Amino acid sequence: MIDRNLVVEYLEPVLWGRLFKILEILEPAREVAHVLIEEDGYRAFFRGKLYTQGGRAESMEDKFPDADEIRIYTRETIDGFFRAVQGRERYDLDIDVYLQSLYEELAVRMPILSRRKRQGNLWRILEAFSRADRVYNIGILQGTDLYFQCILEFRAGKLIRISTSDRYGQDVFDWEKICENVKKEFQEEAVPIMITLERLQEKYAV
Repeated sequence: MIDRNLVVEYLEPVLWGRLFKILEILEPAREVAHVLIEEDGYRAFFRGKLYTQGGRAESMEDKFPDADEIRIYTRETIDGFFRAVQGRERYDLDIDVYLQSLYEELAVRMPILSRRKRQGNLWRILEAFSRADRVYNIGILQGTDLYFQCILEFRAGKLIRISTSDRYGQDVFDWEKICENVKKEFQEEAVPIMITLERLQEKYAV
């Protein structure tokens, strides 16, 4: 779905700088508690705070009731994980396949207590886009102003290029002009998608 040779270019700093806000809506970060089991107890990291506990490890679900996911490590499993994910056989994987393989490898080697279901809105959208060779010109408005914009190019079921209106060197915040420029470059493959930030939040926010 995401080509291993993905090209990312012409990112307009202001528009692209708001990507984090869009990802917060589509794919909120999961709060993960990381727990390292030692011979004399455990050390854990959650919400920026380090916890240490000597003696027998207590129930991690009780210790971190607000965590979406609890990952339990030993030094041996950490070493084995990093060796596995750096194997040469993974070098040619597409980006999304590689990321999924990391999570699967993690689950095989380390207990993962998942307390809340993963959403996956972002991946579902990308999968839907990947079904045809298209160039999606996406604009998100806040009021009447362009809040975020990107251009996603798909070929043979894979995302091969990400860029923004900055590729045209002018009219970078003018949605109508952006649509004209994208249409001129990509012709019939261009698909404009416009939504307001408020509507995006209504549709996807938890």
